[in-house]
Formats: sequence, C-alpha cells, structure tokens
Amino acid sequence: MMRAAAVLRRFLRDLFRRPHLERELDAELRNLFGRGLKVGSRYTRAKTLDDVRVDLNLPSVLGQDGINLAAFRRAQVVPGSRSDNHLTERSLHLQSQMAVGPRWRLLYGYQFERSVQTSEDLAVPIVTDVAGLEVSSLNDTRDNLLDARRGRLLTFSIEYSPPVLAKLSGNFNFVKGMAQLLVATPLGEAFTWAHGYRLGLAHGFKGQHVPSFERFKAGGLNTVRGVGTDALGPLVRGLPDEPLTPLGGEAVAILNQELRYRHARSGLGGVVFYDGGEVFDTVSELSLKLRHSVGFGLRWESPVGLLRVDLGFPLRRHADREEKARQLFLSIGQAF
Repeated sequence: MMRAAAVLRRFLRDLFRRPHLERELDAELRNLFGRGLKVGSRYTRAKTLDDVRVDLNLPSVLGQDGINLAAFRRAQVVPGSRSDNHLTERSLHLQSQMAVGPRWRLLYGYQFERSVQTSEDLAVPIVTDVAGLEVSSLNDTRDNLLDARRGRLLTFSIEYSPPVLAKLSGNFNFVKGMAQLLVATPLGEAFTWAHGYRLGLAHGFKGQHVPSFERFKAGGLNTVRGVGTDALGPLVRGLPDEPLTPLGGEAVAILNQELRYRHARSGLGGVVFYDGGEVFDTVSELSLKLRHSVGFGLRWESPVGLLRVDLGFPLRRHADREEKARQLFLSIGQAF
C-alpha cells in the first residue's frame, strides 16, 4: 500500500509540475447533499495550454431527465517574434436531455462562447462572440466510461448558429457537426481491442469562415498521440519572422486502434496503439491523407482511477512544424 501511495504521489507531481508534459486530470462528485446532484471537472495542461472545465448535473427537473450546466476556460499562448499572443476562450453551455427509446438519449441546449486575443502588438483586445444551438443523440452501452472492456459509444451532434442569434449575441452564422463511434471488444480475460472513428464537418454561411475557436483541432492526448496538442492541420504565420502555428480546420478525421492488456490481480497493464488523423482547412479538402503515429503505454488501476502513461511516435515528421521525435502524455482514464 505504501509503495502504491508513493507511485500515486509521483504521478500527481508530474501531472502538475513538468511543463513539457501534456496531462489531464478528471474528478467527479456524485449525489451531493443526497439530492442526486453531480459535479465534475477536467483539467488539461500542456506547454502553452491551460484548460479547465466544470460540469454541474441536476436530476430530473420540469419533466426532463436532467439538466447539465457546463463552463470552461481555455488559455493558450502563441509565441511571436516581438511579443506572445494570448488567446482566452470562455464558454457557457446549458443542456437538457431525454430518453428516446430504450437505448438512445437526445441532448439539446444553448451555448455562448467568447474569445479574447491580447498582445503587446494590439492596441485593443480582439473580442469574438459566438452563440449557438446544440442537438446531440447518444447511444452508450459501455460497461465503464473511463475504462471500457466491452460495449460502444455512438454519437451524432450538430451545432447551429442561426442569423437571429448572430445578430443578438454573436458575430458568426455557421453549422458544425460531429459523428463518433468508439468500440471496446474483449479478447479473452486479459486483452481488449478498442477502436474509435471520428468525423467532423463545419461550414460558414454567406461567405463567412467558421470562427477560429469553433474550428476543429486535433493532435495530442486523446486523438493522435505522436504529435503535440492541437498540432494537426493547416498552419498560419502572423508576421514574417514569427513561427507557424496551427489554425484548426472546418473538417477533421480521426481513427484509433488500441490493444489493451490488464493483469487481473495487480491492476497493472499496458497498451500498444496506432493513431491516425488530420485537420483540413475546408470540407472540400477532406481526404484519407492522414498523419500517422504509433506507440505504447502503461496502465494502473489505482485507488483514484485508471492512471495512464502513453509514449507516441510520429511515423513521418514534418520539418516545417518542428515536431519532436516522441510525445509523452499522463492522464486518468483511457484515451478513448
């Protein structure tokens, strides 16, 4: 027990102190005050990224199966030649859900997001607001949300920012959709084959582009582990002597394959994985020309949940992106 506690302490120390690692921590409290309230949070940290999300789930209200209130703050630093650009995104989501048949759930709600960009090169901050309606359908048969050994998750989601909301509380008119299939299949007592497929498409109306913080991003902890956080997709350069930075895109494709092993008595395990994915500037550029990475990881079923350490290697590095030969990730729960 003392050895396990020491390992856990070292894991949490690395989770918060080492700036070159990408790490993620999830926490959840259930049935608060004995009234079914549930509060969850997620903290993600990378070298130039700080992301915090908080969720509050209320039990059945006004005939609905539940109401969820979520807020997040994402701060990112983009290095520049003369001064760094600081991008801060804040979002508030109000969502309700209802059962549709024996296995499907329908989620619908409203979201408001504000992006603020500051820099010593800017006379005043650049503020962008986006308001939209969200609808999602979900079918989840997994036996464990953080470490599934069998079952699947199938989701379809659409976000729409109509002209009336763009006039009242936003600047953009666009539509954005994502489809996702995650499957876990047991192979005997000790092995699990996990595979996932994600496709996202977005389009701006009346000649508008989808705003930068609504564009799809991929790369890193839970997508393609051979590259850095949000590192995939087209690059943009602010000034001639500034480094290239990822722009995000209006289309994304991601596929993951992972073979997991778990020792039943000790709770220790390992994985080998393949990740493929890419972010495309526009939907018309969507193709099967993906970036590929492989790697391996360690798992431990600790008292606080499944601890994950992954080491990913890109199969082909791009010189213009200054990519590393490997990426190390720490987190709680499986990658997908």
